[in-house]
Amino acid sequence: MNIYLNICLMFGIPAAFAITLNLIGYKLIQNKAAKKKYFKFIRILGPIVVIGYALILWPLIQPV
Repeated sequence: MNIYLNICLMFGIPAAFAITLNLIGYKLIQNKAAKKKYFKFIRILGPIVVIGYALILWPLIQPV
């Protein structure tokens, strides 16, 4: 598989996911206290999701 496709899969998809979560937080949550709680939750959950994604996907895209 092409190295650029690997880079896109490993970094592009989690980056798009993170940007989407941030935009949802800025646009949909109006209350300042709820917004603060949401971003605190995202700071904890975001890296966990990205690491889990990388651990699951990385072996699948490696050549055999």
